[in-house]
Amino acid sequence: MTIQISDCSVRVVERLSDTSLLVTWSDARRGQYVDQTWILTIARKPAACALTGAPIRRDDHVFKPRCTQVHRPANHECRILASALTHLRFEAAA
Repeated sequence: MTIQISDCSVRVVERLSDTSLLVTWSDARRGQYVDQTWILTIARKPAACALTGAPIRRDDHVFKPRCTQVHRPANHECRILASALTHLRFEAAA
């Protein structure tokens, strides 16, 4: 599923597990990430879902780009509401 919200384009490529997704994300200002791993977490502050535009409240379950100590992607503050994925169908991995 590919969604265009504002200048951002988000496509959930695959659900890797209950707690991780593979996402293709692009934004004219911040670049493009292909097959980027997003992980499940709890929202710390209000935001908008990158997939649907729905409001995100503090303590909602969300997916965010995986960051490491040496790599913090330009889209590190983007979030996808976990509840937004309930209607999506993912094929089982082979």
